[in-house]
Amino acid sequence: MPTVKTAPARSKAVAVVPKKEPVTPSWVGRVPLLKPGQYSDGMPIHHVEYLCCKLLLRPNRFISRQSLFDFGKVMRGPAKQNGVGFSVAGFDSQPVKIREVLFIDTDDFRLYNNAFILRRRIPYKDGFPIGDPEVVFKFRHPDMQVAAETDMRPHILGDHQVKFKCQALPLKEKQIQQSKLEAEARKEATVKNAEAMAEAKVIDSKAELERRKMMTEGEADRIRHVAAADSERLRMEADVLKQSPLLIQKIIAEKLSDKVQIMMVPNDGKFFFANDVLKGATTVRTTE
Repeated sequence: MPTVKTAPARSKAVAVVPKKEPVTPSWVGRVPLLKPGQYSDGMPIHHVEYLCCKLLLRPNRFISRQSLFDFGKVMRGPAKQNGVGFSVAGFDSQPVKIREVLFIDTDDFRLYNNAFILRRRIPYKDGFPIGDPEVVFKFRHPDMQVAAETDMRPHILGDHQVKFKCQALPLKEKQIQQSKLEAEARKEATVKNAEAMAEAKVIDSKAELERRKMMTEGEADRIRHVAAADSERLRMEADVLKQSPLLIQKIIAEKLSDKVQIMMVPNDGKFFFANDVLKGATTVRTTE
């Protein structure tokens, strides 16, 4: 009896295509929807036309034209990893573009303080301005509804363009951490400055107290020396008067008047001028 051999089933390799996840979360739905509205002339308010993402860079390393292209080479990797198109084609052969940028405001910065920006740009070629200057008037506000309801249409007859865009700035964890570190560093520096100022004030106070103490001690020492000198002078004068009692009359005469003439007389008191003055005064009163 013939036998039938069954061939083993062939296994077919099935390629499983993994589901491609979005490289970056979509911004659609994150931008808040605007409430319908109208301007004063009945025209509807503007809506967001496009999303503008900006990357803040520190200018420390951009010191030449070549440094910009070197940075472009570094950005190719992150751009490809996140599905962002990046190209510098044609820019490497173009000359450097120079623009004069001027921001205009009032003396008290009323435009800036109310979220308005007035800017003028003038392009240069070979060191000379070319074309007409570009004047831009912006209103930048974190509330998109407020920004949309602000009528920025110019009241001019010339050519103009109104753009309503949403700008997104990255807030990466590294930048947040760096901002925290910078804030902590500023706080620590402020505390250290305050401590240094307090210590300086304490040192100044101690120096002032020491100065006043030295002045007080000096004044006390001066008073003691003056008192000692006066005591010594009085002692010497007492010794002199003890040896020459007639000097008392001389001292009294000097104290009475600067017009009194001094005359030395015997010490028996007969010719003492005080007795004569008293006797003269008594005679006058008796005569009267």
